[in-house]
Amino acid sequence: MFSIKSYRPLLLGALVSFLIPNLALASGFALIENSASGQGNAYAGAAAHATDGSTVWFNPAGMMKLDRDQLVFAGHIVSPDASFTNNGSSQATILGGGPLTGPDDDGGSTAFVPNFYWVKTINDATKFGLGVTAPFGLATEYGNTWVGRYHGVLSELKTVNINPSLAYRINDRVSIGGGLNIMLGTVDLTSAIDFGALCVAGAGVAACAGTGASPQDIDGFADLSADNNDDISTGYNLGITIEAGSQTTFGLTYRSEIEMKVKGTADFTVPTSSAALTGVVAASG
Repeated sequence: MFSIKSYRPLLLGALVSFLIPNLALASGFALIENSASGQGNAYAGAAAHATDGSTVWFNPAGMMKLDRDQLVFAGHIVSPDASFTNNGSSQATILGGGPLTGPDDDGGSTAFVPNFYWVKTINDATKFGLGVTAPFGLATEYGNTWVGRYHGVLSELKTVNINPSLAYRINDRVSIGGGLNIMLGTVDLTSAIDFGALCVAGAGVAACAGTGASPQDIDGFADLSADNNDDISTGYNLGITIEAGSQTTFGLTYRSEIEMKVKGTADFTVPTSSAALTGVVAASG
């Protein structure tokens, strides 16, 4: 949830229309880059093949297959492409139906995604592990004047997952494991607001013409920032490995969903000429 610093119904409606399409893309922020060794074989058989301490994330039971304590740190450079080419996008008929203005853009942002693992032997049948990863993240960031600025400019999600785990060897062939997941996250969503379009939609072309409030000519800005520091998200993961032979291991793992509830603020930049539409003090000219 968000706490709104100041708003009127007209401005809140613009905020909601901008917020929904950005949140719908959240699943596109999932990251599998949680292991350097796993990346080398495209994470094939990750539930059964315990190469190093990153098994804490993929299957905690796999810690019992490691022959020594381990400290692992790795990172990935992720450089996505989110280019957009406009092919005749236009405004709604009520706003005149003219073409959308602004340049095309590529919102892909290069990022470094780190991970850290520590595995420690407690006794012959038990091991402790700790994983620190970023299972969701990255961002798309377009220019403030790009053609899709009313749908979104910045959409950024950052998470840190802390995963303490235990593994236990039941016998020479079967091991089990489980862990707690503690996830911290921040969200930042920004978008331009077309105050000219808001004026025309609410009062009509004739009423807005005298003020110069034409669609796409008077832009404001909305910035939503939030985190879950007041309501930390938790989940769990479980795993089992079965050694069927010297060269054959079966692995099964489960990771629960984690619901992240964020709380923050919504800040608005309102053009001076459009302050009357919102009833707030204008933040810029």
